[in-house]
Amino acid sequence: GNSIFAGKNTGEVLWMNNDNKFQNFKTYKLHKLKINKIIVEQDFLFSVSWDSLGLIWDLKMEKKIRTLSGHKSSINDIDRKNNLIITMGQDGILRIWDDRVSEVVEKINHGFNLLSGRFLTKEFTLASCGFSSEIFIWDLRNLKGGNQRLNSLKGNKNYIVSFSFSRKNSMFFSLDRKNCLSGWLLQGNRIFFKQKNSFKKGFHEQTSRISCDFTGKFFSIGGNFGESIIFFQKTGKIYKKFKDHIGSVKDVCFHPKKKFLCSLGNDETFTIRNF
Repeated sequence: GNSIFAGKNTGEVLWMNNDNKFQNFKTYKLHKLKINKIIVEQDFLFSVSWDSLGLIWDLKMEKKIRTLSGHKSSINDIDRKNNLIITMGQDGILRIWDDRVSEVVEKINHGFNLLSGRFLTKEFTLASCGFSSEIFIWDLRNLKGGNQRLNSLKGNKNYIVSFSFSRKNSMFFSLDRKNCLSGWLLQGNRIFFKQKNSFKKGFHEQTSRISCDFTGKFFSIGGNFGESIIFFQKTGKIYKKFKDHIGSVKDVCFHPKKKFLCSLGNDETFTIRNF
């Protein structure tokens, strides 16, 4: 909660620390093209880019540990749980990696552009979405057999551009290409709220990412016109709006312990809001 990492369109990662109110930062050139997603766990940074590569970077040693190569085009998202990493590619393939070995452990070919993926609370399960109206649920233990897909969440007419999973209450929140926001209960596979065309100022598949907080109360989305919006998880109603950027908001994330929301804009600025 004391550092902010931001990926730039030029392939650089900025590391800003709260020791000096985020005024000083380090810059690392990790990719050749735009960085699509960064996650940080302990002393390691994981990034994916339009250059079709993923990287594991040691923050203490300030050096590259490993390159994740094999995707044929842009990698749109990455997630990690324990020693497993998943990357979602525009080539339609979800790749599963073990960060202790150099090869890919498994692949799941969806046949369409993948935009997002997450590990779930239940062991060995993960979810993915892309140019499809469904969110797919997978069990890693079934991948070698014929019954790969564990389940799917259905109910949208348009493809889903982003989703997030609340680890506190097993809820999904998704946004489709027509700006329809939905809340899903994993138990029972049903939608408990849906807001059709509820955003006058819309969202975009390349920039709109949903983020859930760590308490199970809120989720947030960044919009195309500089807005970051916080919603209640239980109802989908808007809690607060902030307009801090010019143009689209690239990503939003919550502080792990405090009521802070950080937003990163395509205008290359970031803000921290106490909500």
